[in-house]
Amino acid sequence: MSMKLMRKYSKPLMAFFGVLLMVTFLVGYTFTSGLGSRENGFILGSLKGRSITTGNLTQVRIDLRILHYLRLRPLWLSGRSGSNGPLQFYLLLHEARGSGFQASPDQVRSELKNKQLLAAVQALADSTQYAFPAIAQALEDMDTVNNMVNFVSGAALPSRPQVLHFMSRLFSTVKVVYVRLRAVDAVDHVSPPSPAALSELYQAYRHVFPWTAASSVPPPLINGHRYPFGLRFPDRVKIEFIKLDRAQVRKNMRPTVADVQAAYHYYLRHRSRFTIASASPATTKPAAPRLQSWNQVKGKLVEMEINRRIDVLFRHITDMIMHLTSKPWVAGLTDYAQPLARNKWVSYRLVALRMKREFGYQPAVGFWDHWLDAGGLSALKGIGGAVYRQTGFPRQTLADLALQVRALVPKPKGLALLLHLQVGREGPVLVDRHGNQYIYRVVAVSKAHDPSSLKQVKAQVIQDAKLLEAYRSAVTRCREMAVQAEFRPLAAIAKASGLNLLQPKPFGELQEAMDPSTGMPMLVPAQVSTMNHPLPSFTKAAFNLAIKLQRNLQHAAQAGTKSKVYAHPAATVPVDSRLEAFTLQLIRSHPMSAAKLSDVELLAMVMRNLTQSQAMRFELQWLSLKAVSARVGFVPAKN
Repeated sequence: MSMKLMRKYSKPLMAFFGVLLMVTFLVGYTFTSGLGSRENGFILGSLKGRSITTGNLTQVRIDLRILHYLRLRPLWLSGRSGSNGPLQFYLLLHEARGSGFQASPDQVRSELKNKQLLAAVQALADSTQYAFPAIAQALEDMDTVNNMVNFVSGAALPSRPQVLHFMSRLFSTVKVVYVRLRAVDAVDHVSPPSPAALSELYQAYRHVFPWTAASSVPPPLINGHRYPFGLRFPDRVKIEFIKLDRAQVRKNMRPTVADVQAAYHYYLRHRSRFTIASASPATTKPAAPRLQSWNQVKGKLVEMEINRRIDVLFRHITDMIMHLTSKPWVAGLTDYAQPLARNKWVSYRLVALRMKREFGYQPAVGFWDHWLDAGGLSALKGIGGAVYRQTGFPRQTLADLALQVRALVPKPKGLALLLHLQVGREGPVLVDRHGNQYIYRVVAVSKAHDPSSLKQVKAQVIQDAKLLEAYRSAVTRCREMAVQAEFRPLAAIAKASGLNLLQPKPFGELQEAMDPSTGMPMLVPAQVSTMNHPLPSFTKAAFNLAIKLQRNLQHAAQAGTKSKVYAHPAATVPVDSRLEAFTLQLIRSHPMSAAKLSDVELLAMVMRNLTQSQAMRFELQWLSLKAVSARVGFVPAKN
């Protein structure tokens, strides 16, 4: 009987074990480049002439698993998935031991006086997963690295003048008014550019990718400016997809007796979850919460059962679609398939009609017959914001996955390699925030390339040239207004010119925010109330005006002159990347008060927060895999 089963299910079993082998192979893939002997494992690189392999990391991998169970896993390890963490920990441990920071058994015993940690260690030892000597070794290795960290962190401590300067930037404010001129608002009034201007702009930007304001880096510096132009075509794709619309399915579903029964059984099994806080006077102890009745929660629980039915329906539909569309491709689940002519792909339209026959629901089919880059893919309604979730990897959007097909990235890594993305084959199922699901495939690709000639991008170059001319005119006009505003109110100048005067609320130079990567407080440019985004150059110019006014007053006092210093200086702020210019005028300046400067508690709080933030930032950089590799001489193997 078992042999019959093996013969019957040999293909799916082989595919399953193939996926298992591939997942195993991909662990630590980032630093894997060569295969050594069976004893040595994969070669990660060399440390002062000695090869470092996956086998060398066995002990630190055990250490990190133990520290994870004890909730002591270091926050500074590279990547949340820990794929590079073992190598980083190994190199730091090597450095700490070589520098004389080896922890002693007494240090570990001292730590175990903490009752909470001791209880966690005993629980882990009692679980028989790890013996106590292995746990003690993990704690000793962690302490060895921490000894070195604590020693070098002193270099990150701020001095008192730094703290006072920080407080001044944090608590001082200014009040300004300003006028903004944008190139895009005046571009229609610009004369057509000359052929020479077109040729000059084309030559300057034909090798440059287009830039968007959402980019985390500024445009490249070209001829002294950071204009947002770019004529080079990025990687682009065309896609088609099938959409399973949750709201549409829900409209056609009615609660059944089975839904109500399942909801009621769930309510009986989990009654303690459905409570209402009892009102009680503030002077008495809080009353015990009251349980909600079945009628109070019936609607919510029945809706939950209907959602479960939709989940099951979607799972059956997506499984069948993926099965049907994969049939023409000759490949296992663990490898790329041979390219297949497009006329042999399974039609999404026919697949949608079959789903109607099989399940009574016909998914929608979408197709874009124009090239989409990362920005275009992200802007697509619905599917553009959908994601694929895979444990150990960051969430992947359509833009992340569609541009990782083999035709664009011949040697992918990580999740892209695991999924074997290629033109014509379905990518993973994506889910948007409304619960809608998408099955998609890339139908064509266009690799990044320069335009073949000015003629190919002439319309864009003409528009860019007109924007540039409009921007230069805006900067000139703003500078003229700034000169006038040195002696009269900007409000009057703006009114005479028919321009809108913006009056933001007083703002500081810096404000605190949470760093999403570390969870630590960080300083960022202050947000001006009348702007949609922080503009550091604008904020800096505003505070420079306050400094300028103070200096002018001091010089006048020193010179003994009776001439009155105009208390509302002005400045111009051109912003190349956004093709807009500002004229701003100082209205009031509010330096940090002497009371705050002498507030001991405030000073201590700022000192503590700044020290923690600065130390954490220093540690993250100093302990990073890149930094420790450079210090100890580790050279990653070439891919």
